[in-house]
Amino acid sequence: MPDLPCVPTLGARWWSVQIRRALAHSGRAEAGFVVAGMLLLVGLAGTAPGAAGLPASPTGLALVGSVCPGTLDPHAFAGTLAIVGGSLPATSVANVSVNLTYHYLYNDTTKGGGTTFTCRVGSVSGATGSDGRFTLNASLPADFCTSTTCATYTGPFGTLAFGTPPSPPAGYFHKVDRTGGSVALSFVEAQSAVTLAPAGRLTVSVDAATNVRASVVAADGSPSPAILEDGWQLTGAGWTFATPPTGANATVLATSNAGPGSLSLTVNGSFRGSPVSLPPVTLGLTAVATSIRDGNMFPTALDAGSAASVVINGGGAAGYAYTAWFSPGPGPGSVPLACTTNATPGGTVGILCQGRAIFPVRGTTVPVATLTNGFSEVSSTFSPVVVAAGLGFAVTPDPAGAYAGSLVSYDVSVAGGSGTAPFGPACLAFGDGATYCDRTPGPTWHLIIPAPPVGSWNGAASVADAGGANVSVPVVTTVVDRLSLSALLTPTNVVTAGDSVAVRAVLAGGLLPAEYWWNLSAPATTVAAGTVSADGLVAINVTPLLAGDLVLTLTIRDGLGTTVANATTFSVAPGPATRLSADAVTGNATAAGVPVAITLAALNVLGDRVTSFAAGVNVTVSGPSGVLGAGVGVTGAAGPVFTLGSGGHVALPSSAWHHGELNVTFTATIAGRWLVVFATAPGTAGSTTGGLVVDVAPDTDHLELSRPLVVTAGARTNATLYTIGDVFGNSLAAGYVVIQSLFGGELTIRHAPVLVDHGRSTVWVNYSAPSGSGGTVDVTSAAGEPLLPTLQVPAGLAPTLTPLAIGGLALLGAAVGATGATVVVVRRRRRGRGTAPAEVAEGELERLAAGRARILTELENGRSLTLEELRAGLGLLDPTDGEIAEWVGSLVTEGSVRPHPTESGRTAFAAVPYADPVAPRVELDPAALDRALESRDADPVADD
Repeated sequence: MPDLPCVPTLGARWWSVQIRRALAHSGRAEAGFVVAGMLLLVGLAGTAPGAAGLPASPTGLALVGSVCPGTLDPHAFAGTLAIVGGSLPATSVANVSVNLTYHYLYNDTTKGGGTTFTCRVGSVSGATGSDGRFTLNASLPADFCTSTTCATYTGPFGTLAFGTPPSPPAGYFHKVDRTGGSVALSFVEAQSAVTLAPAGRLTVSVDAATNVRASVVAADGSPSPAILEDGWQLTGAGWTFATPPTGANATVLATSNAGPGSLSLTVNGSFRGSPVSLPPVTLGLTAVATSIRDGNMFPTALDAGSAASVVINGGGAAGYAYTAWFSPGPGPGSVPLACTTNATPGGTVGILCQGRAIFPVRGTTVPVATLTNGFSEVSSTFSPVVVAAGLGFAVTPDPAGAYAGSLVSYDVSVAGGSGTAPFGPACLAFGDGATYCDRTPGPTWHLIIPAPPVGSWNGAASVADAGGANVSVPVVTTVVDRLSLSALLTPTNVVTAGDSVAVRAVLAGGLLPAEYWWNLSAPATTVAAGTVSADGLVAINVTPLLAGDLVLTLTIRDGLGTTVANATTFSVAPGPATRLSADAVTGNATAAGVPVAITLAALNVLGDRVTSFAAGVNVTVSGPSGVLGAGVGVTGAAGPVFTLGSGGHVALPSSAWHHGELNVTFTATIAGRWLVVFATAPGTAGSTTGGLVVDVAPDTDHLELSRPLVVTAGARTNATLYTIGDVFGNSLAAGYVVIQSLFGGELTIRHAPVLVDHGRSTVWVNYSAPSGSGGTVDVTSAAGEPLLPTLQVPAGLAPTLTPLAIGGLALLGAAVGATGATVVVVRRRRRGRGTAPAEVAEGELERLAAGRARILTELENGRSLTLEELRAGLGLLDPTDGEIAEWVGSLVTEGSVRPHPTESGRTAFAAVPYADPVAPRVELDPAALDRALESRDADPVADD
């Protein structure tokens, strides 16, 4: 394939233009992509065969990188070289060599290959004319193509560097200013002038450190690049450097006695090895102390707590903020004064400070004013000021009251030792627009002023004094119509003692609140009192208690001391009986069967007996647990009247009353709390009720033993559990019986306690004859009453149980008057058949009795339980199978418990009501007993 011909014009000039446009519009990075693309096309176009190599770079160009820095700049530059400052001749700008350094982009594209960009450095030089003018052209090599490559050049690019020979004239530095294609080159004097800030003359406040700064500049006004040495010198009495001067800064300080002073600076130095110097500069110094020229205060005679106006005039150095304080003397601290300044010649100001100060403490004080600018401070003392106690006065009455159309009197008096004489005027205003004043010198005034219209007026009283005080206090005045009271109004003036009647009256006017009293004439007493705060009704419900004429009076006194009163008279008839009062003459506590004397009285509302009262009375008696009168009798004053039946109530005739009293006796044989209620028959005039509580205890002086439960039966050893109660069958809550045993001439006395379980009281009667002697056993109550016949215990009997002995003990139980008897034989467990019976331990007897009692308790109220259910209900006793069978069997044998089949075919047990007075016959089969004992001995529980 033949080589493509090279088109130099398109490759050199056209591509150069396109690259320039891309660079001008897109920036360096984007232009790079455009150039790369264009050169790729050129590479594809190829070159003509036999093309020559690239020409050499222009003189002075060097490779600096692949991308040129900066932006495109003009090719041609016109400039001028000038001299700024100093004394160089004008010819110094003629025939001076100037130069320009710039960058341009070299684009090398090979045929069928890549594109290489190279940034090169170019430079051009020239000489100034006689007037310092010059021109420089940033030229580029010409674009070209060969058979193998094309080269194009773009530029110039910055950064442009314009220069002159490396060493400007001594004491000068080179400066360049360019705008587009216009260039200004300068030789600038390095050290041209020195200035001080502030300049000229400086006025300062004493004790205020002030900084002075030196500035050394080149001829163009820029900071001098020279190496400088500053020489500061301060002269004048009272002046010093606050800190040692450092470089271009010096801080001066004037003392309070400083005179005129000066600060000078000499600057020497060098620039690029050449010495430079400037003439010294001087700053005049003046020190001014803050001063107070005069001050005044008004007024000079004051009351404590009042204020005075204060003004001070002063002067000081300008440029400072001034503040002033005024101290009135003892008490709170100083108060600030507001200060203003006005400029005066020589860098000074005039100062005016003013304000108000309160003098809080009485006495003579010397005020002090202080003026300062934060550095220089001065104080000035005022003339002594006499401060009197703060003006105070009182107004009486306050609040005040008056009737419409009357005069109101006020007394105004200055408090002793307060204020500054002379005093006055004293004025008072109601608030209705008028003011009344008394201009006499006081210190007391009596003002008599016509009262304003009816209403409440919030006015004020005021008093002035020579100390500038004018004190006001509020004064409240209430103006009302005169007090009036209507007649007492009541629906009737004929009443019965004890009845209530309403009484009312109408109050109007007066200064309220007003006090009131309701008074009765018989008995003479105040029945009600209080205050009323508004016009209207004043009412009471009065209840006369005494028969006869009764006067009720209402008295009212208002806040102005005016008193009004009205009265009414009632005719009071005696009152009826309102209640019955029952009282036990000998007390409310008695024993069963012992009567209680009761007096019933008819009383009226005052608690007095109504002697004429006589009416039928219903008596209702209720006892413990709902018992209604069973075993209860009531006897009238003339003999037996009735005995209560099961209904618990009966009627007493009206003839039983005598002079307003009815006397009865109450007798109960059942122990407990009884309620006796008396009520007049329905329809009786003055129907009333009354009653009392009577506590009836068992008759402990007459006790009986019954229902013996023989646990151990023997001629010489016996254990029997008796039910104990009084002769009426009431159980005991506590107590004991006395058991006296006499054996072989030795008397033993033991107290057996009464046991209570579920309302049933029992006691154990146990004895055991010692050795082989015989004896007797007596059982009595705590009061010494025999409870059993004397028991004769034979001598020498063996401790065995026989049917005969058992029968004898059963007969013994019947002989003491028991309503029923139970015989239970208890034998100790034995190891084997044929072993002789042994004594039964007392603990086993107690367990047997406790188990039987608990079983009877479980079967109360008609319950029916199986053996398993009974055993579960025995709780902590936890009987064995043999024990539960023995306990239930003994109860069945004695007739206290009966068995019966249940619907499921099991056997249940129920209690038999205790009513049969005949003791059951008990026949004992010894063989059967032995079999039962053997069965019990088989119980896994260990023998005793």
